[in-house]
Amino acid sequence: MIITAGAWAMLAIATFLSATILTGVSAGWRIGGGAALAILAPAMVFSQLTIHNAVALVFPAWVPLGNQRPRGLDAMGQRLIMLGGTWLLLTISLLPGTIAGGIAWFALRSFVGAGAALVPASLVCAVIVAMEVLLATEAIGPAYERLDALAVERAE
Repeated sequence: MIITAGAWAMLAIATFLSATILTGVSAGWRIGGGAALAILAPAMVFSQLTIHNAVALVFPAWVPLGNQRPRGLDAMGQRLIMLGGTWLLLTISLLPGTIAGGIAWFALRSFVGAGAALVPASLVCAVIVAMEVLLATEAIGPAYERLDALAVERAE
């Protein structure tokens, strides 16, 4: 909830300040885009956290625990690979919702306007991503059950 609240705060600031930077874009597009991103933010945060948890379960050696994080070129390369993999999986997880949201936007833009149609389109996308997150958490549930909490070293 804290990450989503931070994202919403930054989106509110960006939407407020966008009038000075995006002078060629109408207010409807700016406000509609800000509202659409605010609707999508929780779904994207939950999707990213699900990806991180799944990676920690599937590849536990790749997740450093405690204060003894590895340093150096190898650790930097490993973190870059994890970042690229996370972005790739986040993009793939957003793809079905983006397609369905695009169809909803295309169907609604002539009725309510292009900027206002972003809001229901983002709602469609967020619902689909939320269903994907639910399915992913159900899929990695058995891995959580196999996890022995006593085998994990406690961080100091």
